[in-house]
Amino acid sequence: MEIETLEIYYVRHADAATGELDGRDECDRDVTPLGEKQLELLSERFRGARIDAILASPLVRTVKTAAAVANGVGGNIPIEIIPEIIEKGSTPGYKGLPLEELKKYYGNLTMCRDKIYRMSETEKETKEECLARARAVVEYLKNRFDFGQRIVISSHGTFANNFHQAAMGIVNEYDFRLTTDNTGVTKLEFQSDGVKRILFHNDLTHLIPINPEYKFRF
Repeated sequence: MEIETLEIYYVRHADAATGELDGRDECDRDVTPLGEKQLELLSERFRGARIDAILASPLVRTVKTAAAVANGVGGNIPIEIIPEIIEKGSTPGYKGLPLEELKKYYGNLTMCRDKIYRMSETEKETKEECLARARAVVEYLKNRFDFGQRIVISSHGTFANNFHQAAMGIVNEYDFRLTTDNTGVTKLEFQSDGVKRILFHNDLTHLIPINPEYKFRF
C-alpha cells in the first residue's frame, strides 16, 4: 500500500516591532524593517510552491507573514484566519483587528467558521491550557485536511513549541524548548501508516542573503 502524507509547514512570524500600535492591542505588533526584508526572502522561498491552504493567527505580524507566503505561491490563494493559533500570553479576549481591516494587508482573507477550542475571555492562559489548545488544533487539522495536501501555518514562537510537541505526541516532563526564530520554517508530516515526523525544524536558509551564517549555525 502506498503511504500518503499530510504536510504542514509551520512558519513563525517576521521580526516584530515595539512602540506604535496604531490603535491595536499591545499584543498585536507590526513587523520591523528587518521583518519586511525577512518577508521578502520568505516569499521567494515559497515561489511557485504547491500549497493547498494557508492559515494564520489573527495578529498583524502573522497575517503579513502569511501574505508573504501567499504572494510567493501566487494565484491569489486565500488565507484563513484561525483565532485558536494566536500566541500564548496574548491579551485574554483579544481576537485581532476586524477582518475588513486586516484585508489591507492581503485582500483574500476569510475567517474560520469552526470553533476549535474554547479560550478564556478574561484569564491569562496557563502552560497546560496552551498545550491543550495546541492538541485541539492538531486534531482539527488532521480531521479537516486530507493525506496528499500541503498546508502552511503562520503563527508564533511560544505556540510553536506547544504545537510541535502536540503534533509529535511528546510528553515534555523536562520542559525542553523547540525554539523557532523569526520566519523559521518547520516541516511536519502525518503519514497514512500512522508515522509522525519532523522533516526539518526552524530552517532559515532563505535568510542567507541577510546573514551568511545561516548556511551553518553553531
